[in-house]
Amino acid sequence: GDTLKMMRIWRRLGVDKILEKAYKKGIVMSGLSAGSICWFKYGHSDSLKFKDKKADYIRVRGLGFINALHCPHYDVEKSRQKSLKDIMKKSGGAAIALENCSAIEIIDNQYRIITSKRKVNAYRVYWRNKKYVKEKNQPKQGIFTTR
Repeated sequence: GDTLKMMRIWRRLGVDKILEKAYKKGIVMSGLSAGSICWFKYGHSDSLKFKDKKADYIRVRGLGFINALHCPHYDVEKSRQKSLKDIMKKSGGAAIALENCSAIEIIDNQYRIITSKRKVNAYRVYWRNKKYVKEKNQPKQGIFTTR
């Protein structure tokens, strides 16, 4: 879906505040694509492509429950990989890039990567010392910083 439009509507209608209350109560939050981007501080989004198929990917501000940038469809939309690298170079921080058929579960700052196919991966990507780092999430569990 159109993450940018979704976030604008949620903020205008106060849905963001309702979701934040639910999050603070420990209610399970989930979603795919735009529905997973929203939980992160930022998301790698194709929102502009809904109006212009040639538009670039953008960084969209999410709800910020997870202190990272999230990129879904990392394997099937090949142009996402270069775009994410370029966005990360400008903005810094860390990103979680998920291939289709993978998910990240975060409970109390502990994460686990869940996949429904064997050869599916998730990545943590960031820039360090002017070099782009792309780490497979192996082992598929560990500590993650949330807000």
